[in-house]
Parts: sequence; C-alpha cells; structure tokens
Amino acid sequence: MTKRILIVEDDDDIASIEKDYLEVSGYEVHVEEDGAKGLSEALTGIYDLFLLDVMLPNMDGFEICRKLRDKTDKPIMLVTAKREDIDKIRGLGYGADDYIAKPFSPGVLVAKVKAQLAQYDRLKGDEEGNKAHHARRHHAGTGYEKSLGRRQGKGTSEQGIPAP
Repeated sequence: MTKRILIVEDDDDIASIEKDYLEVSGYEVHVEEDGAKGLSEALTGIYDLFLLDVMLPNMDGFEICRKLRDKTDKPIMLVTAKREDIDKIRGLGYGADDYIAKPFSPGVLVAKVKAQLAQYDRLKGDEEGNKAHHARRHHAGTGYEKSLGRRQGKGTSEQGIPAP
C-alpha cells in the first residue's frame, strides 16, 4: 500500500522539491501552503507522515505539531530555516520525531522519511505482536505462573519465595 505524506510548506519551490523527490520514491504526496488549512487537512485526511515547515501563515508548524501529536502517533518531521538549538528543542518537545534544517539535501530528506516510516511500522508491528503474545500468555497461563502456584502450596510465602 502506498504511504501518504502531507507537506505543509508555504514556499512553492521547496514544496515542489519535497513533493517531486517523495513521489519519485513511491509516496503519494499532498501539499498545503497555509498552517490552519494544513492542520485541518492533517486531522481529516489519512496520512502516514507529516512534513511541516515552522514559519507558516495563519498557524506555525510548532502549533500544528503540538495539536497533531495530541491526536496521532504518526511521524511528524519539521523542515525549517529555524536553525537555533532552542527551536529544535521546542519542536522535539512538541512531539516532532525529526527536525531538518534548511537548506537540506532532498536525498537525505527522502532517506529520513523512509527511516521514520520504517521505524513507525516496526514499532506498530512490535506493539501488535506484543498484544497477541500477552493475550496468548494470559489465556494459557505461563509456566512461571503454574510453577509459582505449585510452590505456594509447598512451604512458600505469598510472594512465592521458598520458606527457610
């Protein structure tokens, strides 16, 4: 299934470069140029990753990031000309998964997008695998639980520690 990416970027040239490189890499890309419209699209559309500029009209990328993080665990990347450490700390603190300073290498951007999506898929797969594993263990009971039950009946404390 093709991964969908939302770019919120008000610079047409940068948005075009990001979009072109991501589409060539097999992603479906939608672009919004306005912060408020970008947030609305992010909350109503179905996307696998969000690329946000920070300095946007009507709502900045930090605010979009903060509001998105309250609603989704999908990867959020900030791509911005703001290069100060305090801006990076602020963006990551609001929930961004990565922070890329402009100017950037389009190839590196694509590599970071791929890495973020792969990590998200791995974590979601692990989460689903762990849920299934715990459900099986809960249903069947573990060897440890069964062993503990036997031991408690034979001179052990309530915590299963053998009595002296």
